[in-house]
Amino acid sequence: MKGWIVAVALSVSLLGGCATAVMTGTHQGPQSGDDRTWEEAREDRMLTRAVTERLVDDRQVRAMAIQVKTYRGRVTLTGSVVNRIVADRAVELAARVRGVQGVVDRLEVKP
Repeated sequence: MKGWIVAVALSVSLLGGCATAVMTGTHQGPQSGDDRTWEEAREDRMLTRAVTERLVDDRQVRAMAIQVKTYRGRVTLTGSVVNRIVADRAVELAARVRGVQGVVDRLEVKP
């Protein structure tokens, strides 16, 4: 009986520590081989989504040919556009999204 109580107490103690780590985010370390925390990776995903939506909603930009990647608030645009005006517009739209720290333009002009 005493051994069972010790086992339950130990399990509760261990699970309590896990719950604290989950709630505070302290258990989260690098994700998939990069050095971002879970929270940083989540924020980057949210920025990627916001930039993509902004590009899709713009009639001048062909968003389907533009890929958006974000790392620590820095957005990289890759793909092809019909001219430099559209590329500049895509960069401008991405830069206007709240939270974006910078935009790397790797867009190619292919008429």
